[in-house]
Amino acid sequence: MIRTIKQLFLLLILLLISGAAPEKVQDTAARANRALVSVDSLLNENQVMEAVVLARTLNQDFQDDPHWNFQFENRLAIALLRADQPEEALPLLEAWVIVHPAEARGHQNLGACLLALGRRGRALSEYQQAAELEPRNANARLEYGQVLLDFRVFKDAGEEILAAAHLCGNCLEVQPALARYYQAVNQPANAVSPWKTIWRETGNPVARQNLLKAYLDSGQDREALDLLLQSSPSDLSLVELQQMVAAEGRLSESGQS
Repeated sequence: MIRTIKQLFLLLILLLISGAAPEKVQDTAARANRALVSVDSLLNENQVMEAVVLARTLNQDFQDDPHWNFQFENRLAIALLRADQPEEALPLLEAWVIVHPAEARGHQNLGACLLALGRRGRALSEYQQAAELEPRNANARLEYGQVLLDFRVFKDAGEEILAAAHLCGNCLEVQPALARYYQAVNQPANAVSPWKTIWRETGNPVARQNLLKAYLDSGQDREALDLLLQSSPSDLSLVELQQMVAAEGRLSESGQS
């Protein structure tokens, strides 16, 4: 009995010296998934530098596990990109795309990184691959459309942005791109709706300025006047007061101005 106790005690000492018993595969997966959730939570809360530090640490902790190490490398790359460190993120994102060529999100992340580095041609190619891989992914179509818009490829940009709007139910996220597109192709009447949505949902003064311009450029003087009259006269700029006078003149009115 005493000998058995001594043997158990010696085994315990050996385990303490060597670290611990090997972790089960299921336990490793559970621990890794919890760690990934922690990194994602920091990114969602826009705590990007904290996410970088945590992802680096976890990448080291799992360096002997090729599967999980690669997962944490990808999270580290995304965190670095969000932290405005695209040079460090680039090789990690390229490695992920090589191993996961059919994953649209990987191409989108790489495209964003390349754009940040000024490599616009390669970025366009990555966004195109993402949109082609997941044609029903509104975000992928929207990002591709916006890059095409920057390249002034208006026809293709319009197709992608309108497709994204359809896929997401004309969501708020697509409205700025829609407005930009209609402005770029000189369709101010069509730009009214997205600018109106942005102004109504966000109260962004830039959206109000662009909505006013879209009204005036498309000859919608009554709507422009109504928008201006929503503000106190003391809050209107000199240019807006002049726009009010001009709009009332075209409407054969003069009372408000």
